[in-house]
Amino acid sequence: AYAAKSLRQELTRLIRQQRPDVVVTHDPFAGLTRYEVCYLHPDHRATGQAAFEAAFFCAGGHLFYPDQVAAGLFPHQVAALYLVMSDNPDCYVEISDTFAAKVAAIREHRSQWGQHPDLEGFFRRMAKEVGARWGLPLAEAFRLMHTIGAMAYRRCRQLLLRQAFILFQLPIQTRVQSLH
Repeated sequence: AYAAKSLRQELTRLIRQQRPDVVVTHDPFAGLTRYEVCYLHPDHRATGQAAFEAAFFCAGGHLFYPDQVAAGLFPHQVAALYLVMSDNPDCYVEISDTFAAKVAAIREHRSQWGQHPDLEGFFRRMAKEVGARWGLPLAEAFRLMHTIGAMAYRRCRQLLLRQAFILFQLPIQTRVQSLH
């Protein structure tokens, strides 16, 4: 029913073109990890899976879609994915200042929400429930996933900082000599 390969290719193109640090998408694994009832609509799951693969694997690799690279869209590694509607959220964002804009955007998604009698109240209750867990008035929950490239960068940076710390613990003469 879904053209997942073409969607993944298009999302890879967009990531390489726009070069975002973060991608927000549906958690394609929600409801699957414990074999519970799957509550994600099929189009949300397909979108989440295609976006996850594009951001996590494809956009940062030169072997994926070489025609894009030949056209000047060079690999770009997204630093993180924020997965919405996750079974295992581990990141919360306070949304009080942006809540009205969120509701206005959802209202425009008429095919899904139509004339919901209490759209704002429905989403406010959800945001309050999530926020209560963290002592926030209104919050949105995500599963935060760092990409392989971002994890490798952080590890290298930690090693460099550790080496720099060790280096600066040495006497000044030793430091100067070891830098040459």
